[in-house]
Amino acid sequence: MKSTLATILDTASNFVAKEFSLTLQKSKLQIYDTKVWNTFCIINGFNKESSGLYVPENFTAYAHHQTKHLIPTTFHELYGHGLFCEHSTIGKELVYIETNKENSRQYLNKKLNKKNYSFGICTTKMDIYEGFAMWMEELLCKETQNKTAWTKKNPAIPKYYLNLLNSFKNEEVKLGRVNLVDKLGFKI
Repeated sequence: MKSTLATILDTASNFVAKEFSLTLQKSKLQIYDTKVWNTFCIINGFNKESSGLYVPENFTAYAHHQTKHLIPTTFHELYGHGLFCEHSTIGKELVYIETNKENSRQYLNKKLNKKNYSFGICTTKMDIYEGFAMWMEELLCKETQNKTAWTKKNPAIPKYYLNLLNSFKNEEVKLGRVNLVDKLGFKI
């Protein structure tokens, strides 16, 4: 029996709460069909070729319903970026910056203080923001019995993002999952 997206998201939420003591408190998911997705992207200046995106200032993950990779995309946007923006130091700062209409790209591309974030290839806040989302996307695909969805999406992922993911996975092996999340500035 195939699981519905709502059932899969419930399973993911339960896993995240049990594993990390984190819940999505503000973040929500909005799924659009192709016509609405294209209009939404044009009006807001987003790339309509993308399968999803997260807007920190309104805590909303958006996904294109007709994407071949709806489950991994939803995990990436809703749980990866949503949890990050709600619970990590960098994410909370990003929400503040976007809410006050400051330059979030400049903030995310700022070099990291190596004393606080010294692992892997993460040299900017953007690396941590996207690397965490990639790591959470893959983790939730596995933990919710959707590994096939991840495997199908994997060839379409740019090498840079796969390198970020591998960096996070290597750090997870060294530190453990909870310590990795703690090291990323989550208060768990």
